[in-house]
Amino acid sequence: MQTTAHASRHFLRNGLVLGLPIASVLAFENHGDIADTASSLMGSMQLVCGALLMGITWHFANGTAMPMITGIAACALLAFLLSLASLREPVSG
Repeated sequence: MQTTAHASRHFLRNGLVLGLPIASVLAFENHGDIADTASSLMGSMQLVCGALLMGITWHFANGTAMPMITGIAACALLAFLLSLASLREPVSG
């Protein structure tokens, strides 16, 4: 059981480490003239959002996994809603 959990953590961690930079490069592919500014802004936003979320979730820590699970679910829902709002197909005509 512990081996499976360790393998899952390893797979998820490496997937994020390898996937996020590739996604960033692909997002900046057609914006070469502002890619450096956008990359620095994205890094700054990740740092600030991480600090804010840690400050918020710290208040709910009670020694169980439930605050973490709730926080992950809330972030996943927010990411899904933002992707629905931003990835709509363009209106033609």
